[in-house]
Parts: sequence; structure tokens; C-alpha cells
Amino acid sequence: MTRLINSTREGKLLGAAVLATLVIASFGVFVGGSDEVTAAKHDRPNVVVIMADDQFTTTLNAMPYTRSRDDWVRFDNAIVNTALCCPSRATLLTGLTSDHTGIESNSETSLFKDQPTIADWLNDAGYRTGFIGKYFNKFPWGEPDDYVPPGWDYWASYAGKQGYYDYRINDNGLVVDENGLKSYSTDVFAEKAVEFIESTNPGRPFFSLISFFGPHSPWTPPTRYADAEVKKIRETPAFLEEDVSDKPRWIRRMREPDAAKMRENRTRHQRALLAVDDAIEAVFAALEAKGELENTIVLYTSDHGISMGEHRYAHKTCGYEICSRVPLLVRVPGIDGRRERALVGNIDFAPTIADYAGIETGEPVDGRSLRPVLEQARKRLHKGIYLHRAQGQKNRIFSGLRTKRWKYVSYDKVGEQELYDLRRDPDELFNLLSTGRRKWDRKATVLAAKLRRIRDTPPKIR
Repeated sequence: MTRLINSTREGKLLGAAVLATLVIASFGVFVGGSDEVTAAKHDRPNVVVIMADDQFTTTLNAMPYTRSRDDWVRFDNAIVNTALCCPSRATLLTGLTSDHTGIESNSETSLFKDQPTIADWLNDAGYRTGFIGKYFNKFPWGEPDDYVPPGWDYWASYAGKQGYYDYRINDNGLVVDENGLKSYSTDVFAEKAVEFIESTNPGRPFFSLISFFGPHSPWTPPTRYADAEVKKIRETPAFLEEDVSDKPRWIRRMREPDAAKMRENRTRHQRALLAVDDAIEAVFAALEAKGELENTIVLYTSDHGISMGEHRYAHKTCGYEICSRVPLLVRVPGIDGRRERALVGNIDFAPTIADYAGIETGEPVDGRSLRPVLEQARKRLHKGIYLHRAQGQKNRIFSGLRTKRWKYVSYDKVGEQELYDLRRDPDELFNLLSTGRRKWDRKATVLAAKLRRIRDTPPKIR
């Protein structure tokens, strides 16, 4: 269901993969015929991780290609430890919570320099590794613009200024300034992702992490989608919540956002996601043209969600579902698509990749492999996911626990707490601790103890 793409660069986005398919067909080589596309000679799966920026779960409806694939395992309860860009990215790369990586804000990312990551583990195990797109804020951390972190064989990433237009990238050691309408970054990095797949030797497994800036604010779509019709995002009762008297002080003191502005931002957010959807289609087409699709695991997610008016809030780093719950779609060859309600976290991504690659995690991790859940050998992976924010105004710093049913958040520095029954109150409208009922106080005490046990359990090699 390829959509028409107008500009030269936008046409190349899907064109490279589609052309490869046509070349194969022109020589009479068809999948399933007597001259099948040669399968990869290695016996380990390739892994492709695709990540959006600031995408909350309901906006998957804005991605027609991605939504239409029926081979995803779609996780309903995928939770990030810290709902902020750089802490979340560090967690994805290491399998560690933000208090264990030491990256708890966007301002201290240079501390991540030379930390071992999943790229190191896979590279040491013989994988070809490629990073494409947005790495960390403030990268390259005072190094020259052509600096490449250890563990990566292929590198096409921002070098300094990031965004949709007018930025600089390090393209495998060649520093290039990108500007003009044909330099829309989602399309540029999609093109690089296709290039990485096409240039990989079929005798060697590969791993790529493709990290788009979109649909981050200012939610700029490419010109082809500037006025695209998009479905209205469903407004839950949490949107511009009427009664916040049970919420913590920092919410109660917040001025209610402008409803029209919030809706406009949501529309732009969805239009920017259409370009991400094109990029995912291009990656799948390239894998198929290369003859690698049936030997490749694909994982799609976001670094975190973002509130766009929910609970009268318009930002990330909150403990509410709109910030901490993310899309997670995983395609594994041989596993049928389905919805999966198991509780999982971004701490699990690195251990999962290591497991399917047939290696141990190179360092201790907090997460676990999703493989038993994906293969339906186990229904439960975690009793709870640890939520955390350690930076910013003291009245917003919290520790929390998300179980399958319950959400408990403690603002430790100001003595406030929240408790939600997500089964009965999925929009988090009724803070049960505001009722004064002793049974909810007891429930909070139990969850607080569980939170401490999970938080204080040391990571280990898996």
C-alpha cells in the first residue's frame, strides 16, 4: 500500500527498496519459485529496532502501513522507566534503569560516553551494527563532528543540531549539512536505513537501530503531508481533565492548556507520523528485496509518550500512562501476530535482542528477555515496572510502580502520593488516596514495599 511520494528525496525513500524488488523480478527470480531468493547463510536472526520520539499509544492509528501489518505482536502494556528522551535511550541500549545508567536527564548525557551497549555485545559476537538517526541530546559530547561511539560499524546520525530541517549529520565519517525542503530528516534517515540493509553481506547477521526525530515537537510534517487528512485522536476524559482536586499540587497549580492549540498540535503530530510510517514501509520493502525479511526480527517503539493536554499537562516526564506507556510492536518470523497484555518495559529490549542473537548480555541488566512471552511459553515477565524521575522541580520528582492493574506514584520530596486502579480507571481520573479510606492506604503501603524491592534488586547478566 505504497503511497505516492513527490520530491526526489522522498521518492528515493521507497524507491530504493521497490527498485530492488523489480530488479529481482526482471531476472525471473521469485520468492516461492524454483529460483528462490538466496537465504542468508548465517543461522542467527537479524534485528532491526525502529524508534519514534514522543509517540503515545493511540497515535498508531495515524500509521496506515504499520497498522495494516498483521504479523506484529502488539503489546498493550509496554512501559518506560523514565519518560524522557535521553534516559530512555540509555535504557534501550543497556537494559538498565536510569538510576543505574546514571543518565537521569537530558543535560548529563556525556556521562554515557563509552558505556557498553547492545551494539558492543553484538559486534563482539560477529554482528554488523548500524545506527541511523537521533542518538542523544548534546551528542557528540565535545568530540569532533565525525566521532562514532564504539560498537557501531555503520553510523549516520545527527552531529550537533537536531530537527526536521537544517541540521548536520555524520554520515559514516563524512560530515554533511542538510537543509532545504528535500532534507526532511525522517526521509533522509529512512534512506540511510535502506542503504545499510542493502549494503550488508548476506553471510553476516546485522543489527540496526533506526531512531527518528519525528513526531517530536514542533511536529513538522513533510511537505507531502502538510495538509493531510488524519483521524482525530480520541479524547479520553483525561484530556483537559475537569476535576484535578485529587492530583498532586504541581498539577493543581497548572494553568489549563488551550484546547484549540492542543488539538492543533495533535493533528501535526499525526501528520509527522505519516512520514515515520513511510519509513517503516521502506525498511520492510528493503528487507524483502534483500531476501532477509524472513530472517529478521523487527521491533517498533517510542522512547516515551507525551501528554498533549491530558491531566491539564503538556509535556513528558510524568508518571501517568500518557507519558510512560509506549507503542511496542514486535515481528518475529514464525510467530503469528496477536495482542499481548503481558507487562513489559524498555529495560527488556536489550536482553531480548541478546537472547535472539544467542549471546549473554555483556553487562548486568535490569530487564529480561521478551522471548518467552513472544513465543507464548510464559504469560508473565514482571510483577511490576519501576517508574522514575530524578531531575527537575522537587515537587515533580517521583518513584513509582506500574503493575498490570495498579499505578502507585510517590513524590518523595514533598510527601504526596497517587494510587490508581487501571482496570476500573484506565484514564487515571480518581486518585484513590484522596478518599481517606484506610484500605487504599494499606494498598499503597504494599505497593510501596514492592516498589522498593524491584528498585533495589541489583542487575545481573542474562
